[in-house]
Amino acid sequence: MSKARLKFFLIIIVVSCLVTCIVTVLIMIGLYNNKAVSAQTDWAYLKISIIDLKTREPLENATVCILETKQYYTTDKYGNTPTIQAPYLKNSNFDDVLERPWGDITILAYKDGYVDYLVFYIMVQKNKTRYLTLTLAPHSVGSEPYLIIESPDDDWAKEIIKRYKK
Repeated sequence: MSKARLKFFLIIIVVSCLVTCIVTVLIMIGLYNNKAVSAQTDWAYLKISIIDLKTREPLENATVCILETKQYYTTDKYGNTPTIQAPYLKNSNFDDVLERPWGDITILAYKDGYVDYLVFYIMVQKNKTRYLTLTLAPHSVGSEPYLIIESPDDDWAKEIIKRYKK
């Protein structure tokens, strides 16, 4: 395969991934609009650390946004956010199959000079604190945002397989 053809295919793959992620964000914003969050009575908590991918050093003044609330947080000199109160938003799509014992939210982390980091479906539990460490990579020419989708809990997924495998 020629280099030009390979480059063309890579561009198509990157563009397809970006379009898929943008559509996913738009759908999520529609599902979890401000009315749902403003009437929220159940909460989860997050404590997020941001570090440099290469040096593993904490990143001060990185920004973290919880998309569902449109709230922004800044990391301290240790790379930590304050404790974040996040909505406990249950996805009931699987309730007829196997209820999910978690809610999920979306996190965007960024800092000048670093590649943006967007994580979908971060699992949170009601009234519990989830500790996360996100690694930001220094920006270089041609860098694309990191787009991550968190997988469901292994035990939950195995139970789905057990129930539905013939």
